[in-house]
Amino acid sequence: MIESAAIIGGVFLGALVSGFSGFAFSAAAGAVLVHVLEPHETIPLMMGCSIISQMITMLTLRTSVQFAANPIMLSGGVAGVALAVTWISQFDAQALRWLFGGFLAAYATYLLVRAPNLRLSLSGGISQSVVGTLGGAVGVLTAMPGALPTIWCELRGCTKEQQRGTVQPFIIGMQIVALLLFAIKPGGMPATLPYHLLIALPALLLGSWLGMIAFRRIDGLVVRKAVLMMLVVSGLAMLH
Repeated sequence: MIESAAIIGGVFLGALVSGFSGFAFSAAAGAVLVHVLEPHETIPLMMGCSIISQMITMLTLRTSVQFAANPIMLSGGVAGVALAVTWISQFDAQALRWLFGGFLAAYATYLLVRAPNLRLSLSGGISQSVVGTLGGAVGVLTAMPGALPTIWCELRGCTKEQQRGTVQPFIIGMQIVALLLFAIKPGGMPATLPYHLLIALPALLLGSWLGMIAFRRIDGLVVRKAVLMMLVVSGLAMLH
């Protein structure tokens, strides 16, 4: 009973945050789920729920947000996922999480206090490829593939719609690749996954819907500050 309630609460929180910001499902849901589920159960559940939430929001917001998969960024992301999966055993994963968490919290704080109309020209193929590769690799270690693409969009001065239209397709692409890697790995998919997804589905739908309502109604500048605050909190959470 406690496990089911935690799954419902954690997934609702993740879906609410993701529905509003377009990313950070795992950062929000994981804060609850890691206390009741084993890691081999938590990660596939968060990925599955995040993919469903991303698909729901992309379909629902398609009339107001132009979602466009960036092939250069996606290709870089797939390469980053492959590199991270291949070399992850050669590094201290916890140390890498701390390093990225510190960077994310510090840089998002800087973006919060700097002038929002300050823009950089980062639209070239090289920057897209680098952001995609690093985002894919970071996603394997932190379950947050959208963090670096979100910062990239922020530095370019994208609107909340432009940011969402770029980041969400990247996230769903990376999570599908990662989930496929789990699926082909022996023991990668826990037998409890279908049951947990069934429990989580109502909370997932409700949280995504409420998050999208907030996204539509709240001013773009407020959304920007909220997204950056989520990045700060997510970065600090990785330091624990």
